[in-house]
Amino acid sequence: MYLKSLGLEQFRCYARADIELGPGLTVFVGSNASGKTSLLEAIYLLAVTKSHRTSVDRDLIQWDQGWSRVEGVFRSEERRDTSLRVTLWRTAKGENGSRSPRKTIEVNAVPKRRPAEIIGQAAVVIFGPDDLALVKGGPSLRRHFLNAGIAQARPMYLSDLMRYRRALRQRNECLRLIRQGLAGPELLPGWDAQLAESGSRIATARSEFVQALAPHVNRTQLELSGGKESVETVYHGDLAEAVDVDSRRVLLREMLTESLERDVVLGRTQRGPHRDEVELLLASRSLRQFGSQGQQRTAALSLTLAQAAVMQQWRRECPVILLDDCLSELDEDRARKVLELTESVEQVIVSTASWDRLLEEYASRARVFEVGEGQVRERGETQ
Repeated sequence: MYLKSLGLEQFRCYARADIELGPGLTVFVGSNASGKTSLLEAIYLLAVTKSHRTSVDRDLIQWDQGWSRVEGVFRSEERRDTSLRVTLWRTAKGENGSRSPRKTIEVNAVPKRRPAEIIGQAAVVIFGPDDLALVKGGPSLRRHFLNAGIAQARPMYLSDLMRYRRALRQRNECLRLIRQGLAGPELLPGWDAQLAESGSRIATARSEFVQALAPHVNRTQLELSGGKESVETVYHGDLAEAVDVDSRRVLLREMLTESLERDVVLGRTQRGPHRDEVELLLASRSLRQFGSQGQQRTAALSLTLAQAAVMQQWRRECPVILLDDCLSELDEDRARKVLELTESVEQVIVSTASWDRLLEEYASRARVFEVGEGQVRERGETQ
C-alpha cells in the first residue's frame, strides 16, 4: 500500500498544500517547526482519524480559521484506490443549541458516521522522537500501541474496544452508586456480561498480536544493534494465560465477581484488559527499568517496525511507514540499518531537519521535498 496524493486545507501551518506522492522512499526536509511533522500527522489522521500528537482536534485547525480538511488517496496492492477525507470544524451546532467540536469522515466521497467505518481502509505506522515513551512510559502507551496496530488490521477489534470502554464506564458508575448506598449490586451482572464478552475478544487479539510481534521485535533489535541486543516481548494481563476466547470470557466473569467487594470500595473495576501490559526484556531484565536510553530508543523503533510487519501479515499488504525526524537520533550505523530494513516496504516517508551524508546516499532513489513557510516543493521543481 502507498499514498498517492495528500491534500491539506487550513491544517496546522498550511493554508493549502497538494502533494503528489508515490511508492518508495520519500523525504521531507526542513528546519525545525517548518511543518514536516504536520505532514506525517495528516497522513496518520487519515488512517486512524486521530492525531498522534494531540487528542484535541481543534489543535489541528489553522489558528485563525474555523475548519480544516485533510484528504488522501491510498493505492492498495490490488491496485485499487481509496479516497479518504477528514474535515474538522472548530465549533459546530450541537443538540439543544450547544456548540461543540465536530469531525466528519468520508470514504470515496461517502460520509461515514463512525471512526470504525474508516479505520482499516488504509494502514499507517509512525515513529517519532517522542516515541521513546513507548518503552519508558506507562502501560497505557503500550496498550494504545497494540490498539492502533490491531484495529487497522482487524476492524472488528475497534468495535469490541468501544463496547468494552462503554461497559467499563457504566460499571464504574454503578460501583460508585453502590458505594454511596444509592443502588444495589443487581445493577452489575448486565455490565459484567458485556465486559466479559468484548474483553475476552480484546485479550485474545492482543495475545495473538504480541505472539506475532515478538520474533519481529527481536530480529529487528538484533539487526539494529549489530547482533548485541536480544529482546523478549511479553504480554501480561488478567486473561493472558487463558487459551481461547471462551475460557477468557468465563475467567473474566469469575474475576469480576471475586473482586466485587474491593471494586465497590475503590469505585472502579480492578480486573480486565484495561489493565494489560506489554513488557520488553533485555537479558531477562526490564528494558524500561534497566535499559540505557539508546537501547530503549532502538527497542521503540524495533516495536514500530515489527508492528508494520505483523500488520502486513494480517492485512496481506504492508502499511505506509512514517519516520518523523528520528534518524538523527540514531548513530549512522543504526540509521543506515533502519533504511535498509525498510527497503522492502512499498512506501516509507521520512522527515528530517538535516540533509546528512546518509540521506545523500539515498537521494538518487528517493523523492525529496523541501518544506518551509507553509509550502511543500519537490526538489528541482520550478517555483
